Amino acid sequence: MKSYAEYLSLLAQETDADLTERDFALLTGAMLDGGVPDIELGALLGTFKARVDGAPLLLGLVEALDARITRWSSSGQCCPVSLACYGGTSDTADLTPLLGLMLARFGIPVLMHGPLHAVSGVSVALVLRELGVLPCASKEAVNRELQEKSLAFVPDALLAPGLANLLSFRARLGALPLLVSAARLIDPFDAGALVVAAGESGQEMERLKAVIAVRGLRALLLQGTHGEPFASPDVRPRMEYWHLGASAVLFEEDAALARRAFTLPAASDVKAVASWIRQALEGARAIPSPLVNQLAACLYATGYCDDFNQAKALAVIAAAGRRVA
Repeated sequence: MKSYAEYLSLLAQETDADLTERDFALLTGAMLDGGVPDIELGALLGTFKARVDGAPLLLGLVEALDARITRWSSSGQCCPVSLACYGGTSDTADLTPLLGLMLARFGIPVLMHGPLHAVSGVSVALVLRELGVLPCASKEAVNRELQEKSLAFVPDALLAPGLANLLSFRARLGALPLLVSAARLIDPFDAGALVVAAGESGQEMERLKAVIAVRGLRALLLQGTHGEPFASPDVRPRMEYWHLGASAVLFEEDAALARRAFTLPAASDVKAVASWIRQALEGARAIPSPLVNQLAACLYATGYCDDFNQAKALAVIAAAGRRVA
């Protein structure tokens, strides 16, 4: 392994020609393990912050992270779903819990993970708490929740302690986009999950796509809502299904499908957001069609339905008492 001074010098260059994927994996592995002195760690995180185009760096980070996460086993005919919740919304009510709960109603195991509190905005953990889904404190608790409720929220400190420690520096350094991108690609199941990879920008989408293709992940790639993994109620994003390096577009971007203007509660009103989600699940409110489309994409990508048209029909029928906007 190179010295930290060498890494910093090489990372300051415009290209990664002198650094291999293994170099990146060794460096980021040391960072995840807490083995980098404070001054060098701060300098490296500052360098990472500037390298928003770093697909090779992200690939090494994902490789190192994959070897250091807590994993769970799953049973059943379809694969589980991993929803990474690392953004926090301030302008739009976070409907990620609605997507997770709809999938859980089909008996599909859903593992949602992220920090308990967002750096800015409202974290998914707070909305889930209002819905009666509490953060799991142990690996055994996650197993129990998945078996009994098909849904569990796992704090990042339990899922990936090293990553959680690095992400905590966001409060002092600001956004650390490469670390968040790596978190969005976590697959926490031994036999593999459908990773809902939601980029916050077109640039991040390209980074995510590059890593998904190289690693052969099973993933649903879409532009999320403020970085959270749910389809915007206003504009249906493009949804691309990846598996073993091959991809298929399940839905194209379409603003026209948002036929109804939805009145959602303020993102900061956690109780109101939870109440809206509860009413949607009970059929008292129509679910935005982009979210119904995302449900259909997940039903197909997890293997719950072999036929995509069947998945779309089931999603429409299941969407809160057959009310779809």
